[in-house]
Amino acid sequence: SNPNTLTPTVSSAGTYTLTISRNYQPGDTTCSGAAAVNVTDNLIKPVTQVTTNKVKICKGESVTLTATGGVTYNWTNIAGTGGVQVVSPSTTTTFTVYAVGANGCPSINPATIKIEVEQPPVSSLKAISGQICQGDEITLDAGAPPAGFTQTYTYLWDSGETTQTITTGVVGPHTVTIDNGTCTK
Repeated sequence: SNPNTLTPTVSSAGTYTLTISRNYQPGDTTCSGAAAVNVTDNLIKPVTQVTTNKVKICKGESVTLTATGGVTYNWTNIAGTGGVQVVSPSTTTTFTVYAVGANGCPSINPATIKIEVEQPPVSSLKAISGQICQGDEITLDAGAPPAGFTQTYTYLWDSGETTQTITTGVVGPHTVTIDNGTCTK
């Protein structure tokens, strides 16, 4: 750049020599010293990847995102530059990250990952009929997925049965676990 500076700026690789000279009087004597530096061109851009242990979570759960390929990372919609991020999105969200290499160059293309957030199953547990007397039975219904849901439910009653409805003559509380493939309630 400027040939008369101690801090030159260079824009390409090569060997650069800095010579410092001083002229002394009397006698018009010049003393000089020189030093060389080799500047390498390292503009390789990293390739970013992002992974997670699961891409579907229940609302309220967390998931760990792990980015690789760089020294630091620039995330969109996440604060911080670390390669490991724990997120708890409340709705389905796409996360994007750029890797930054040791040379300061960012990746050309980002890595993206979509985390789908599922709603927990809706239970409408109810008895089909009212009170029972000794020796009678009652039908209990855990409820089907609400209209418009594309999920299917699986059921597990405390009695071991796996249907939406059960008929029982056992008096007392009954429980059912409903699973929609991602979330349980």
